[in-house]
Amino acid sequence: MTRAEIKQVLAIIGVYYPNYHPENKDLAVNAWHEVLGDLSYGQISIALKIYARTNTSGFAPTPGQLIDCISTKEDSPEEAWAMVSKALSNGIYGFREEYDKLPPMIQKAVGKAENLREWAMMDSSTVQSVIHSNFLRAYNTQSERETTLKKLPQDMRELIESTTKKITAN
Repeated sequence: MTRAEIKQVLAIIGVYYPNYHPENKDLAVNAWHEVLGDLSYGQISIALKIYARTNTSGFAPTPGQLIDCISTKEDSPEEAWAMVSKALSNGIYGFREEYDKLPPMIQKAVGKAENLREWAMMDSSTVQSVIHSNFLRAYNTQSERETTLKKLPQDMRELIESTTKKITAN
């Protein structure tokens, strides 16, 4: 997003929240641009509309609050488990193919393809209780991690990703 677009966002915030008057407008534009510069005007515009419609505090949003309003569709934990359960039906012989069909976040919560094979060979009551519970915990943790990562600037996400790849390669 450009500085001109940031100025426009701040002007709209001033219309929605008449008490919003930054002391130094140039400093405000620079600060907001530093935090939101890697996002598009469209994303922030929609986030601002969502914030204005849903937040009843009467206070203008912070950049972080707008980032929180940027919507991302994820499967619910139970929807994710349903996909894993379906994969388990072919999990003894086709565990790798089934694992590859799962969305990346669900793959991370499962851990590795071989886990599908192990789970498919277990007693169904154990899978539907213990494994189900453990998966939901892992999926929720992964979901929180992904949500936090999405809030970071692109260059920081790339640095974290490359560091993670180096660690897992060793």
